Amino acid sequence: MSVLLLLPVVVATALTSLFLSLLLLLLLPLVNAQVITFWTTETTTPRCDSTLWSHVYHPQRLQIVDRCRSVTGVVTVVRPEADGDYHIALNPDAKYVGLVNAANIKLQKGNLVIEPICSHKPITQPSAINACTNFQQHLLIPSVGQHIAVTGSYVLDHDHSNWAEIHPITTLKIN
Repeated sequence: MSVLLLLPVVVATALTSLFLSLLLLLLLPLVNAQVITFWTTETTTPRCDSTLWSHVYHPQRLQIVDRCRSVTGVVTVVRPEADGDYHIALNPDAKYVGLVNAANIKLQKGNLVIEPICSHKPITQPSAINACTNFQQHLLIPSVGQHIAVTGSYVLDHDHSNWAEIHPITTLKIN
């Protein structure tokens, strides 16, 4: 008689165990999909617009190190330049400090230079006028202190002691 009393408890325990096992088997692929999706997002290759190079004046002054590179950091300087570009100094986040070189340290206070091209008028530098004719890049220009994410060509600027820049910029996102 005592075995009959225990039978419902044993059956209930077995069914609960079976239910939890089946639930785990059903949910496990969803959990793995989330992990894989997160990992893929982190390692996605950035995309750059190579047509922007036709609007860079004297492009031979810029030595391409990486045709397409992303970087994040905090804006420390924003100023319009005579060539229609904005000169933006970016204090890169820790994982990107390796993009800064000795010229950046000496001449840019350790900041990486990023330049949206042909972004403001008037363009008063004669050598840049043709590059920006009939073109204006429409990117949101950040303010000092904002954290941004930038993608563009990583270059060394031979006209400025080979300091490192992201120039031209394809995307600029304010975080």
